[in-house]
Amino acid sequence: MLLDDIGYKRDRSGLFPSFLKEVRASSPSYDPQSKSVSPQDLRYLYQSEPYRMSRQSSFNNGEALMGYVESLFRKADVTGDNLLDLEELRAFLKRLYDGREPSEEELSDAMKALDADGDGQINFDEFKSFMLK
Repeated sequence: MLLDDIGYKRDRSGLFPSFLKEVRASSPSYDPQSKSVSPQDLRYLYQSEPYRMSRQSSFNNGEALMGYVESLFRKADVTGDNLLDLEELRAFLKRLYDGREPSEEELSDAMKALDADGDGQINFDEFKSFMLK
């Protein structure tokens, strides 16, 4: 689970419904019937307040943010080959979805969104480019 990976220790009761409420408020593409969050929905969420970083934020210089993005990629890259294949992406999304297996459509949409060169694998530059858009 991604929250565990970043050391989140607070009580999580009600966290996912609150998260979905924030996604619904920020993303015009969110489908509340599905209760699943697409990469596009996450992009809208992290471009919205209160997630947008301030000009004075340490994230502004890129070090902390790049470290976080690289950490996410390394944890998803189970084979250590600096590429995410479909199964590694599936496992990453499952952690992102708090244990729920992504549908084939969600998996396909995520691969299309992240795999910029269309080779069926996601390299770090593609992952980073998507996460920092």
